[in-house]
Amino acid sequence: MAYHYQPGIIKNLSDFWKLKGDALPNILDETITPVFDVLPPANYTIEISAVNATTGTSTTNANFEHYLYGAVLTVIKDVTATSTLSTVTAVVDGRTFHILEIASLTLTPQENTVSVNFYPPVKIDTNSLVSVTNTTNVGNVTSRAILHTRRM
Repeated sequence: MAYHYQPGIIKNLSDFWKLKGDALPNILDETITPVFDVLPPANYTIEISAVNATTGTSTTNANFEHYLYGAVLTVIKDVTATSTLSTVTAVVDGRTFHILEIASLTLTPQENTVSVNFYPPVKIDTNSLVSVTNTTNVGNVTSRAILHTRRM
């Protein structure tokens, strides 16, 4: 029977699974085969839109941890839209935070885009709302948020 002493693999397995004591053997033989998941965490986007004085929402999946590593907010308004404010929010540690916002007070048509990157990524609460909200006195305003997340 061949034995392979693999302290690096043993340490990685015990660190990953948070195992203590004798939960893992210190020698791997042909009856014990470590298996590693080589697929990267899933990257995906959450896209939310809001028109005029409305709120668009999406809920994070309760079965995964979500890490926000970037967000983009684009706002388009016409000449009649005054005093507009568009915000993107997410829940982190039970508190709602404004991630991005664009305010406007002009009587001209406008298109604005802002973005932010997070390093390290910010963990968003599972089963929580992420939203984009428009406020406007009058006129037409459309906003679209794209949140770049990694699901683990």
